[in-house]
Amino acid sequence: MKLGIFLFFLVVLASSCDSVLNQKKTSQEFLEDELKTINWNEVGTYPLFPDCDESETKINQQRCFETTLHNHLKKYIQTQELVSSVLIDDTLLIHLSISKDSEFFITEITGDSLTFDTFPELQNQLYESISSLPKVGPALKRSVPVNTAFVLPLVIKTE
Repeated sequence: MKLGIFLFFLVVLASSCDSVLNQKKTSQEFLEDELKTINWNEVGTYPLFPDCDESETKINQQRCFETTLHNHLKKYIQTQELVSSVLIDDTLLIHLSISKDSEFFITEITGDSLTFDTFPELQNQLYESISSLPKVGPALKRSVPVNTAFVLPLVIKTE
């Protein structure tokens, strides 16, 4: 009788192990589950200019990136002779992309048509300014370089 009970438990144990082993995920299922957990709207590390410290917090990295970018554009635009006889108070939206290979691209510049009519060379100057930026390290997501996109507001105000 004891032998029968032992054999019964041995058969149950062997068959339950088999069902556990058959529940392994395929690599495709594992990948799909992992992709669902990733927040694609955030990066682990922001793109970093040489003056930015990679050991800083993500918020400070973001501030450094945005401040460096804004200061560079502002300095470049201030060196240009932009003269207007009309009052302009406009905010341009510069849509930027940074490739995983650290290349900057302006994908779009939006603003009031009066601004672009008054300063016809402004768009070209913004493109030149972006192309003269120092080399930037790409953003990282889980330690892998990724493409990123940003919208940079630029206030144009004449007096």
